Amino acid sequence: MSFGLNKNMIVLVIDPVTAIRTMIADVVKSFKFKETLAFEETRSALVYLEQETPGWIIMPPLAEDEYSCLTFLSTIVQNPRLRNTKVSLVVNADEEAYCLPASFELGLMSWHKRTKSQEEFSADLTELFSLLKVNNYDPTLVAAEYLRSYLDEKTYNLSRLAFERNLLELYPAMPNIMLSLAQAQFLNSLTEDGNQTLNQVILLNEKMAPQCKAIQDRFVNAASLPKTESEGGASPPQEKQEAPPKETQEAPKNEGQEEKTSSPTNLSSVFGVQTCVAIEPDSMVLQHVVELLKNTGVGDVHAFEKGKDAWEWVKANKEPDMIIMEWRIPEVTGPILIQRIRNRGYGMVPIVVISSLVKDNEVALLKEIGVDHVLRKPFDNRSFYKGIVQTIQRNRLPKDQVSLELRIRKLLRIGKVKEAYWLVRKFIEDPLIIPEAKLAIQAEYEYYKGHYKKAKELAIKAMRRGKETVYLMNLLGNCLMKLKMFDEALLFLDKAHEHCPLNIERVVNIADAEMQLDNFDKATEAVETAKSLDPEAEQVSEVEAKLAIETNDENTARKILDQLESNRKIVSYMNNRAIALARAGRFGDGIALYERTLKTLPEHDKQLKAVVSYNLGLAHARQGAKEESLAVLNLIKPEEEGLKKKVASLVKKIKGSIASGKAIHFSHDDAELVAKANEDDDTSFEVPKDDVLIQDYINNIDLQKGDLCLYLVFFFQEVHDERIKPMMERAKKRIVSKEKKVAA
Repeated sequence: MSFGLNKNMIVLVIDPVTAIRTMIADVVKSFKFKETLAFEETRSALVYLEQETPGWIIMPPLAEDEYSCLTFLSTIVQNPRLRNTKVSLVVNADEEAYCLPASFELGLMSWHKRTKSQEEFSADLTELFSLLKVNNYDPTLVAAEYLRSYLDEKTYNLSRLAFERNLLELYPAMPNIMLSLAQAQFLNSLTEDGNQTLNQVILLNEKMAPQCKAIQDRFVNAASLPKTESEGGASPPQEKQEAPPKETQEAPKNEGQEEKTSSPTNLSSVFGVQTCVAIEPDSMVLQHVVELLKNTGVGDVHAFEKGKDAWEWVKANKEPDMIIMEWRIPEVTGPILIQRIRNRGYGMVPIVVISSLVKDNEVALLKEIGVDHVLRKPFDNRSFYKGIVQTIQRNRLPKDQVSLELRIRKLLRIGKVKEAYWLVRKFIEDPLIIPEAKLAIQAEYEYYKGHYKKAKELAIKAMRRGKETVYLMNLLGNCLMKLKMFDEALLFLDKAHEHCPLNIERVVNIADAEMQLDNFDKATEAVETAKSLDPEAEQVSEVEAKLAIETNDENTARKILDQLESNRKIVSYMNNRAIALARAGRFGDGIALYERTLKTLPEHDKQLKAVVSYNLGLAHARQGAKEESLAVLNLIKPEEEGLKKKVASLVKKIKGSIASGKAIHFSHDDAELVAKANEDDDTSFEVPKDDVLIQDYINNIDLQKGDLCLYLVFFFQEVHDERIKPMMERAKKRIVSKEKKVAA
């Protein structure tokens, strides 16, 4: 939960002076927090911190203490359980302020001047909670306010500039942060950069022109900002900007230096978008979109009027930072192009659809294929910029239910299950999100973890509690496919298809399910439907090849396999299918499928041929056809050592059985070469309770920018005060010592 809204958190107050400690504790209690604990000794407080999870710690720097504020902050950084714990320092500003830069680097939220007055400290905390409310209870933005006040007071202009740039990267296109960046640029004599940043603020929100003008007048006493639309000026300006040179590592001194005329800052930092693909059949609209992007600093815009041309560019280049496109485009239409992009592995690129042609029955598809935002035509400049900003913010810092769901599903789809864990946890812990939505997101998480039985149960619970969404019906159908409950899977996949018929992946799954049930006529119908949607999609070619092998259409199967970049997925599927048939006692069907698969395999793929041949020989042996088994096994020339041993072992058993006249004893080592999925694994995602965390995730996930106030966002550019070094060393030794104990 956002800091400041949760009054049930535990607050620790640490101070060696009884009067100060009591005063602070009394003030905190007056803000209606459920529990406030006061500690005189840091050792006791640190022991508590290592066992429990307070929400807020208020303490002095304790520079001379064995366990200073840096020790507490370092402990929080090192322990994911404490990720939501925030720290505020009570500082004697004249003597202890040197501790603040290092403290902010380690995730400090706020600092307050030390006072004995209960009224003054209460006013300080009132201001803190006011800042939290203004900043939507985001502790990172609040920490930024407190850091700026310190840096400005000490005139650490270089650190202020570096910090504002990093913060804007975290919160791209946020006008208030851009205003702060402009001030930092002016403070460092980067006048041209400051003017450009203010120009961009006006592009995003012309109502902020007076604030921009005030900042410019304050620092440069000039009036060179562009007129807004209401003042008769052009918005946005249409002049073409040249790509700026890279900034150098050197930065200006703060005092006694002449004004510096610098090269423009890389404008792409405003949105954090360097490469954008724009697709629009109307050349006038396309040109306007390109100009809008260029004017906000996107230097590399690739514009296309046809979907086919855009697809060729996407295939030949790395994933762009953003895609902006019309829904109805020629040659390769929007729904198909987006699915191609996603299936190529470009799962995280934000996609904005600009169109008035999205039909009501296509809204579900937008969600399924991962469209981030839809901007209706006609649009004005302000709505365009607002849509881009919202899309970027949702991708970088997902907070609301919709953006969290989208981000989680994107991560899961591209296999970043561990990274998705923390967002799933955040989603589940949010009391404002309805239970059925939490069940649905847990079901999807379990599905991508491979826990299909648990995912099925969660999906059914979600559907019982809420309406049957296309997304849930599809997820449940996929779970049932994995559990080999094909009849039941088809019920849900067909129902989802009725509501949303353009999802190629679902049509392919329907074809697969029909094949598993030997309904080859229906499978053929589904394959033809998939081909009508996108005949060039690799997944469509794969399912067509599977069907051709199943129906003994050797020529079609071989032709498709020769054209595919990889045929291992198909062969693995057919191999698994034959294994299932053989294990079900349908040896004849399984053997026939193995043989058809071998006929269609490319000659050069000897390893795949060896694997399928071994399984064919094993199926003959299980059926009791020993001579046929030996005939197949003797033709195998495996290159991989493990397969050589399996072939030799099986040949030896068969020959021994022939000589003795006894039945073959098959062991676990004789199992087919494609492992069966563990479908009965009930390991599930649970909301961590009593601070119990899933350790395998904790060990592999580090803090990211913005997770802990300004940790990884602020780096002090000036020289640290010498007095901070002993505090840093003691904190470091404490963490290293703790890690050694855990390892032991």
